[in-house]
Amino acid sequence: MDRIVDEWEQFAKTITPAAEHMDRAALRDHAKAILLASARDMTTAQTSSEQIAKAKGEGLEKTPSMDEAGASHGELRHTVGADLVQMTSEFRHLRACVIRL
Repeated sequence: MDRIVDEWEQFAKTITPAAEHMDRAALRDHAKAILLASARDMTTAQTSSEQIAKAKGEGLEKTPSMDEAGASHGELRHTVGADLVQMTSEFRHLRACVIRL
């Protein structure tokens, strides 16, 4: 997980001008919480219909820790000037790191 978070930080540094005023802790914020919540969620059994509904954001089962970590992360990024495209690119990069590493 540390390698993934390290790469998250390296990518987050490139999100300018937002990242120009962020320290290491801010760049890495919520990364581990998001990864751990995602891993827990992946181990939860789901029926086919639950899986489809969840993919559409319609599932009854929520993942509070992942939702909370993601929302907090997005809020922080927004307050330092990151836009929606930049925040989305950060999550796309995180996904790519998980797959690659």
